[in-house]
Amino acid sequence: MNPEQRLMPPVPNIGLAKSLEAMSESEPLRSFAAAANPLLAKATMCSTCIIGFWASVKLMEQFGDTLKPLVLAVMLAGCLEKAVELCEFCLNRLGSLLWCALQCRCSVQPCYRIFRKFQRPVSNPTTPGGLDHYTTLEALQREEETCIPEDAFAPWTDESAGAYFLARLISIAAVLTLVGLFLLQVSASLIASVNALDIHVYKKGYQEIEAKVLQGFDSASPKVKDNLSRQLESLQQHLSSIAVTELNAVLAGTTSFFVQIVMFMLYAFMWLLSPVRSGEHIFQIVRTYFMYKAFCNALFAVCVWCLLTFIRCDLVIVISILCFFLGFIPEVGAFISLAVPLPLLVLDSRQSIEMRATNALTAVVGMLAIKFVVSNGIESFVMARSPVLAGQVDEHSKSQETHPVLILFAVVLSGNIWGVTGMLISVPMLSLARFVLNLETTKEAVRAVQIISPRRLPQNYISEMATSARNSKTFSRESSNV
Repeated sequence: MNPEQRLMPPVPNIGLAKSLEAMSESEPLRSFAAAANPLLAKATMCSTCIIGFWASVKLMEQFGDTLKPLVLAVMLAGCLEKAVELCEFCLNRLGSLLWCALQCRCSVQPCYRIFRKFQRPVSNPTTPGGLDHYTTLEALQREEETCIPEDAFAPWTDESAGAYFLARLISIAAVLTLVGLFLLQVSASLIASVNALDIHVYKKGYQEIEAKVLQGFDSASPKVKDNLSRQLESLQQHLSSIAVTELNAVLAGTTSFFVQIVMFMLYAFMWLLSPVRSGEHIFQIVRTYFMYKAFCNALFAVCVWCLLTFIRCDLVIVISILCFFLGFIPEVGAFISLAVPLPLLVLDSRQSIEMRATNALTAVVGMLAIKFVVSNGIESFVMARSPVLAGQVDEHSKSQETHPVLILFAVVLSGNIWGVTGMLISVPMLSLARFVLNLETTKEAVRAVQIISPRRLPQNYISEMATSARNSKTFSRESSNV
């Protein structure tokens, strides 16, 4: 090698460089690169969900008084939409028939048409003047077919809701009036039952219990007995002061409560007046949940009524109605309803002390048994069989039942944010969140199937393939490989 060749820079070998580069891309590196992208996407999605959840909680706490009427109005609109549509359907059909009667009087002359159709003979075309004096059966049938408008028997669709403003307005007014009359009747029944209660019986029962407690301390010193007596008297006064304080707080917040009620009614009226499509999933979730929950709560209230009637408790109707409404608070309302009849059973002076304790124990054990049978048995069975509440996206997908721990967590968290209102809407909001997550997962599966099969496929076939891929345990690995 001469000196000039020593001083020249080495010429790179392109083939060798490519082979080295190919060797550097080994199988572990490829698998790591394939697994890094889904992991990064999941971490990003998890961080986004946490930040969004935190921001949503802060917004709900900050603007709770403004958002509560809107959310409750959406719930009411979802529950009453079908009733309003049914009333509107009847009004539209009745209006079409009345307009038909005014136009061609087809509903005024049915007997005459039947008589003319069956009593008068069909003319013979060969008879001179026969067609001038008689009407054929084909002409009668044609006249009957054209006299009734086509929309009178047209099938009802989602687009038909709100087509006629006057019919929609009358339907909303009728449904809201019926709901208001029902609530007024229930309130009147509750007030009448409370007014018929003899409060002196329960005052006497409290005094008897107080004397019984003091009698148990006969062997104690007089100082201890006097101290215990003062504590019992202060307890009675404290309970009375708590009732007065709560009443004053309610009266002080009457203005804010009245404003929220007005906004709630306005929101509900506007939601119903401008109808949303009843097929939208949020209203379907709300309607399905409250329908199933009302059925289970009615069953729970009837069983409680039978139990309390058996042990001869006062205000049975009032307690049953309270149990019905408290049952809408998942997992918590049923336990709250256990404490409702206890004061009436313990303070009933018409019964002996031993009988009061027996009745109270019977009520607690019986209501617990009813709660577990209805809530944890029948209600879980009914709710689990509903694909809507499980967040099912379409008829091909499958979703598992929501775990009771998640339901209890949602109830407690919503109760800390919005109180009773949050507990009421916790399960529908949880079902809506599950629907959104399942929808995103299904979209991801559809994109994966479209990437695997670049040729154009039918949409139903893509949906079925995406659903099977989403439900399989190896979907995440297949998506990462894609």
